[in-house]
Amino acid sequence: MSDPREKELQTLAGASRPDPRSIAACRIEARIPADGRLYRATDQSLGKTVVVKLMKPPFDDDPAQVERFLAFGGALAGLTSPHVVPVLRAGKDGPTPYVIFDFIDGEDLETALKRERSFVPQAGLRVVLDAAAGLEAAQRRGVLHGDVRPRHLLRARGEIKVTGFGLSPPVRTAQGRVLQCHPGYVAPEIVAGQAADHRADQYALGCTLFELLAGRPPYGTASGDALLACHLHETFPSLRALAPQTPADLEAFLARMVAREPEKRFPTWATLLQVGAALLPRLRHLQSSAPALIVEEGRQQGQRFELVEGDTVIGRVVGEGIALDDARVSRRHAVVRREGEAVEILDQGSRNGLRVNGLEASSRLLVHGDRVTVGDTVLRLELAGATTVPPAADGRVVQSPVRGAFGEAEIARPPARQAQVSTLSQGSPTPERQALLCRLAALFAARVHQPELLRRDVVGIVAEVLKADHHLLVRMHDGRPVFEASSAHEAQLLSGTLPAMERALPGQLSLLTSVRVNLDDRWSVLLAPVIERGQTRALALLVKRIGRFDAEALTLLEAAAALLALRAESTG
Repeated sequence: MSDPREKELQTLAGASRPDPRSIAACRIEARIPADGRLYRATDQSLGKTVVVKLMKPPFDDDPAQVERFLAFGGALAGLTSPHVVPVLRAGKDGPTPYVIFDFIDGEDLETALKRERSFVPQAGLRVVLDAAAGLEAAQRRGVLHGDVRPRHLLRARGEIKVTGFGLSPPVRTAQGRVLQCHPGYVAPEIVAGQAADHRADQYALGCTLFELLAGRPPYGTASGDALLACHLHETFPSLRALAPQTPADLEAFLARMVAREPEKRFPTWATLLQVGAALLPRLRHLQSSAPALIVEEGRQQGQRFELVEGDTVIGRVVGEGIALDDARVSRRHAVVRREGEAVEILDQGSRNGLRVNGLEASSRLLVHGDRVTVGDTVLRLELAGATTVPPAADGRVVQSPVRGAFGEAEIARPPARQAQVSTLSQGSPTPERQALLCRLAALFAARVHQPELLRRDVVGIVAEVLKADHHLLVRMHDGRPVFEASSAHEAQLLSGTLPAMERALPGQLSLLTSVRVNLDDRWSVLLAPVIERGQTRALALLVKRIGRFDAEALTLLEAAAALLALRAESTG
């Protein structure tokens, strides 16, 4: 019988080299999307999950690159720092060089930025201080990083851990330059071909701080050669021009990190840490900023416009409100009206109109995450602290401030407001509730020690009672959904409902929403996390093609999920 993982690994394999089955007593489980060849594996000698990194072809055939790769891995093996991903060992399995790391259940900041867009000043500085502490610990081992950027900073349990020391594959530019780092974060002395020390890592970390606060790299996403020229010749861009909420002393701190001449930067990591630690408490009051519109698409991408109380004009008149560099925007296109945390937008008779979340509108009350299109520019509303659903005082279902850009209303509940098991027996004994109770009781008696089958069957019964057209139970692994589709139809279902899952997972919200699956269909989606022993084990997903689920349906699905949690505790 063939290995059940064979199909998965063949699908994930790179075209130039097949994925290995095992490396150095580690059984390969899955590829991790990243530069090079990175795998989640089980270390059979240690009995735990690890990460295995192999070199990216064709550099694994270059003796100098192989020596460098193994030297970095060996130098960091055994380093104990809370801000460095632990390296367990490095070596060669036959001709294959490898480095094995501890598995860290976290998220790299490149991925986090795609979702969060930007960080508040205090959070951005905390990242820098954690990363600097890790880089200092590595420097004491004689190791410089060489490729500091958001992808190589992992956020796990509130701390930042640095990874990727010297392990990035070389980058070739169109003009034939070969770099061991990403050109968007490279220090000027490296571009000039001069010797570099830890201050080059400091420059790259400063570029990372800029990106965390501004929502984009310092010189954007130009070609590699253009980026090299910018770092060498251009004046480093102003952070406050893109993120006006940045205090002057934080910008001065950044300016020292990214000074063109290395001798003008902080002389040591210890000095940087001392100055940054003194600055950090002064940023605490900036944790909650004013509502703001951020340019998500357009010539001013990344620019942030904070909204003052009263009316703010959106148009093309410089010095009057929000002035956009967009020929399709009227001189006075729209007005944004802010009253406290309430934000409304009103069209002012513009020639090209106004769209909110893709739908035409003359006026609209906005919520966090809404996207406003004026001309060719897309602006996203950001409200302070709107990362979870605010609980209603009376426990009602409330509109979610994290809804996507589908142009449809969505209701959601945070975990504290989700229905409990008692909901199934409360209220009038409707036929639906009676049928659900009877079938669940029989099912729980039959599947005492089969939790995965039990979850699947419970969701199937709820879907049948609620007359859903489709249902899925999305399995979770290490806090992330596992998107497994057994048919093209299931793949389409997962693809169409992925935005709803992405909004639900961070706060484990229950959602009742509509999503556009294709040009013809708009599906109503019901989503609830199955939380057992404090961890989300699965996501229960129900879909209706015609019509909508109502809040009662959301309540029943939540209650069934809560019943699964109680069952898990009683059999645990």
